[in-house]
Amino acid sequence: MDSSKVFQYQKMKTTLIALFSNTWNVFWDENDPKNGSVFERKQTPSYFLCNQWKKLINPDLMAEIAVFQDSLSDPLDFYPPNFRRFKQVGEEFQDKIRNLFELGFEKGYDRILFMDPLLIFHFDNLLEDVLSNWAKNTVLFIPQMDGKVALCGMEETHFWDWQNFNFHKNEEVVELISDCNAKKIPFKIMPSCDLKEIELNFYKKFNS
Repeated sequence: MDSSKVFQYQKMKTTLIALFSNTWNVFWDENDPKNGSVFERKQTPSYFLCNQWKKLINPDLMAEIAVFQDSLSDPLDFYPPNFRRFKQVGEEFQDKIRNLFELGFEKGYDRILFMDPLLIFHFDNLLEDVLSNWAKNTVLFIPQMDGKVALCGMEETHFWDWQNFNFHKNEEVVELISDCNAKKIPFKIMPSCDLKEIELNFYKKFNS
């Protein structure tokens, strides 16, 4: 790596992309062969999704990826071995999200990007677009059509303002925008999504 690239890398902040597994586990058929043969398990939606992530990850992504799971022994976890694994902590969904951010910041990441793994079917080059927007913004998010937050990324300095934020409740995006404007925090709203359409798109590709 030449000296200019090394300098550029040193200036970049450390990003953790956090994939929350139980936001997508609910889509899978209960009859998926979790304890079946390797061949059977490779025919599952879980394998297909993990393989899509493996194909999309560029070695120059300048970010680490972690999967937050209910159990660290998930038999449908086919993500690449270089993805980090963490166990979800908390009773309520909101608690798990808050603990996800706290853990990442405690481990020294400068910013955390929380997202549903299915969002890779939202639009092409999603990760590249998201990471490139960090240059001018300290908060990023993708709203769902009903006002919930499907993706949220923030730097550590701003997390404490929203540590009790209800990311998964309707109309929370309006409150997030209002807070950013009031506090003059640079933010970026990515194209909104409809998770039902994304799910349909996923299954079309899975069954093709």
